[in-house]
Amino acid sequence: MAALPTPQSSDPQALTALIASLDLSPHPEGGFFRRTHVNPAPSAEGNASTSIHYLLTPTSPIGYFHRNNKATIYHLHHRGRGRYVLIHPPATPEEAHRVEILNVGPGDRDGERIMWVVGPGVWKSSFVDAEESQNGLLISEVVVPGWEASGHEFLSQEKLANMVDAEAAEWMRDLVWKDGEQDVAREKLERHCPTKVRN
Repeated sequence: MAALPTPQSSDPQALTALIASLDLSPHPEGGFFRRTHVNPAPSAEGNASTSIHYLLTPTSPIGYFHRNNKATIYHLHHRGRGRYVLIHPPATPEEAHRVEILNVGPGDRDGERIMWVVGPGVWKSSFVDAEESQNGLLISEVVVPGWEASGHEFLSQEKLANMVDAEAAEWMRDLVWKDGEQDVAREKLERHCPTKVRN
């Protein structure tokens, strides 16, 4: 399993400047973000799609496990390297959850993704490559239909233990908000993730 990064006390000047130039704010899931585009639905409630920039850095190197129950999310790589850990729901009651680990980056290494898609109901977590955390990991996400708080859910330690075997749960437990932290993150999510674009 890939080594998880340890949060650092400060970010490199280049990443601090990038956060400022892109006008990013702390994301309740971890990392930094800014909503960049909203495409209203022509004849329905909600939006047809929404887009964000998303950045992981040494001070906030993990995007904690969550899922969107209604939307498909398209991810586009810009810079840095990292991992996405996905837990796919079983296709039938007899099947187990499937864990998938994606290496994401500029594409000059075997198996490295520059674009990846996460479907509805799939749990996902992300973290910056521990050996190259000083470069951060910058991506864009396009959510179809548009992101809404009502479709978002954080993973709990209890649910994780019920989905994967003990070895996998032990490795992934630091990618899940600890008990009590989820409510705080959820409150921040609803308060700081507006439906309008921040100009």
